[in-house]
Amino acid sequence: MALNGEISVERILEEHPAAAGWLLERGIVCLRCGEPFWGTLAELLKNKGHSPADVEKIVAGLNAFLEEENR
Repeated sequence: MALNGEISVERILEEHPAAAGWLLERGIVCLRCGEPFWGTLAELLKNKGHSPADVEKIVAGLNAFLEEENR
């Protein structure tokens, strides 16, 4: 299942723990990275100053990373 910006950060990390490291490497601090965030991935990225285009790119990159992880 491909992720989208409307998935909760908590769900991403529950289902894909490796996503925390991938996000952290890109400066996106999340629930398990020391700065709790209860909302969607898109909300987190927007709060960090990312544009809608950035959100799309980051979500696509995260999906590609998770696809590789599952091979």
